[in-house]
Amino acid sequence: TFADGLPAGEYVARFFIDDGYTQMANTKFAVVDPPGITTSKARYSVGDAITVNFSNGPGNAKDWVGLYRPDMTPGDVGSLKWAYVSGTNTAGEAKTDGSVVFAEGLEAGEYVAIFLENDGYTQLAKTSFSVAAEEPLPEGIYFVEDFDGLALGPFVSDSESGGDGTDWTVTPPADWVMALGDTHGPTEGGDDVVEFDGWTFLDPVSWNATAGQDRAMFTKGSGVIAVADSDEYDDKADAKFDAALSTPAIDISGSAPGSLFLAYDSSWRKEPQYGKVIVSYDDAEPVVLLELTPDTPTGYDDTVVLALENPEGAGKAVIMWDHQGHNNWWWAIDNIIVGTEDAITDGDDAPAITSIAVEGGVLTIAWPSADGLRLQRAAAVTGPWEDVEGTADKDSHSEAADQAAAFYRLAK
Repeated sequence: TFADGLPAGEYVARFFIDDGYTQMANTKFAVVDPPGITTSKARYSVGDAITVNFSNGPGNAKDWVGLYRPDMTPGDVGSLKWAYVSGTNTAGEAKTDGSVVFAEGLEAGEYVAIFLENDGYTQLAKTSFSVAAEEPLPEGIYFVEDFDGLALGPFVSDSESGGDGTDWTVTPPADWVMALGDTHGPTEGGDDVVEFDGWTFLDPVSWNATAGQDRAMFTKGSGVIAVADSDEYDDKADAKFDAALSTPAIDISGSAPGSLFLAYDSSWRKEPQYGKVIVSYDDAEPVVLLELTPDTPTGYDDTVVLALENPEGAGKAVIMWDHQGHNNWWWAIDNIIVGTEDAITDGDDAPAITSIAVEGGVLTIAWPSADGLRLQRAAAVTGPWEDVEGTADKDSHSEAADQAAAFYRLAK
């Protein structure tokens, strides 16, 4: 018995004599991938359509997918919802791989999706998912996304390893858009690494397991994070990374002009790579909120807060993270919030500079002291921002007031 089995493929078993290579007999056999089933998300909201993907089935027209609660046994009780592999309750095209959609969704609760064989109750594969009642957003919050509702699958490229089977997906949350730029892709042909082909979504533990090199320092990113990793994307063939990730259109129609902020957690490792955070209101000309350049210092585990400066009368906002690199480390984000400053900080006072004074040719900047707080400087309001040396955990900083115009901010 070969307990570890073999990958899918065609094989020959040969019977040899006495530790040599004289064959007594042989037989051919095949190893196939087992049937599989996944949902498009690990967590749905009430009313969401539920998409179930199946793979490596027997190929019968009456193979089917049923939705059950975990305490229900197929055959003993009927399913809550079901469909043949053709996608309806009438047997149609026979499929080994595909998907079925339950458009009306389910009420809040825990569920399993089961892949069953030929109109019977032989279970081929099973997966769990949940449906949650959508909670109203807190007052002053207009949008939140932590990517944790995405369903992850195993790494598939031979360049990636160390995952636990719930490692990544290319599928963004509903109504998000991932777009590839004109320069994106292998430069001279060959296979790219699909797990990092544009902005993708990963378990940060799996990301660090396959790539390492200080990616684990993004501790604010948890569950599932959005990743643009030109370093990993280049691992199979020379390839350039050029991709943008955009939110759905966010309804901000009830907000006061100039009242909204964007907050997100970010991991950026310095190298010749580029990034921008951009907002567009009601399909108008985009506005750059933040620009990252090859000079932008490494920030492995930052929380970024940007004033959106939403104009009067704006009804919708779309925010984009745009990234270019060529084997140049990464940019990862998580925990995105759009709201008023008070709502984002839970009513706590946001870190703010309290005074800036020039006396005798010396510039002095003061702020309330707080653990982890540091002063940053930039030549432009859009960055790149650099830490001012020696300001961590302090409450003031002084320097000669003889340099070109500069901008300052506090960061944790």
